[in-house]
Amino acid sequence: MSARDRASILKSLLEIGEPFVIASVYDSKSSSDLRTGDCFGMDRTARFHGTATAELKEFLMNNMTRSMRLSESFRRTFEQSRADAASHGATCGQRSSFLFQYAGPEPIVHVFGAGDLAVLTSRMLALAGFSVVVADSDTCFLERVTNFCEVRKLDFNDESSLPSIAGRDFCIVMTRGHLEDVRVLRFVLKSQPRYIGMIGSIKKNIEVRKRLEEMGVNDSQWNRIKTPIGLDIGASAPGEIAVAIAAELVHVKNSGRNLEDT
Repeated sequence: MSARDRASILKSLLEIGEPFVIASVYDSKSSSDLRTGDCFGMDRTARFHGTATAELKEFLMNNMTRSMRLSESFRRTFEQSRADAASHGATCGQRSSFLFQYAGPEPIVHVFGAGDLAVLTSRMLALAGFSVVVADSDTCFLERVTNFCEVRKLDFNDESSLPSIAGRDFCIVMTRGHLEDVRVLRFVLKSQPRYIGMIGSIKKNIEVRKRLEEMGVNDSQWNRIKTPIGLDIGASAPGEIAVAIAAELVHVKNSGRNLEDT
């Protein structure tokens, strides 16, 4: 059985029982040694499954790592250099198209705060197909979103009660009265999620940045926070702002990039 056989590679990855990425050839020029259906894989520990030349393996690992980090599937084309082709006895470089498929947990949108805007935003995100978890310290406010998303009661003074955040996740900070924004942002920045957005005015953001700087947050970390949050569509009413926020998260998710890359 070929070391690029899809069935054998899938079997080895499934036996590990962890998230993985499969890279499959769906189109290849005739001079390539790759064939449609050839398959490669990467498990959660970044171990490569399959056989490939050094240049192809580097291409595959870079893209599979990205697919794993973003929990996204996408297409990419590999163009082999003439030098690498010559070193393996080929007359010209190959050009092959791959489908990278992520298999594992989906990203979660963590909404910190269960105020009025958070309720509208969470509902809009749920309608867009996101898995949403709303976190707040007050059960009465959380009860307003239980029909369309998960909730988490927490103690903002106890960091251990805050949720576990993965690199594929999205975080929206809009605590009631902005009372806990700084505490939440400090925690979220350490978790390094894919997206961090914060609601607030320019004046409020200046105050938040100053307090975070006093806690050791540098310019690079601050620049990871999207504020004002949401796409610029001229939104002013709460419902419009919720639409703008949801649209921005859809854009980041579907672009296959992090917010700071766009």
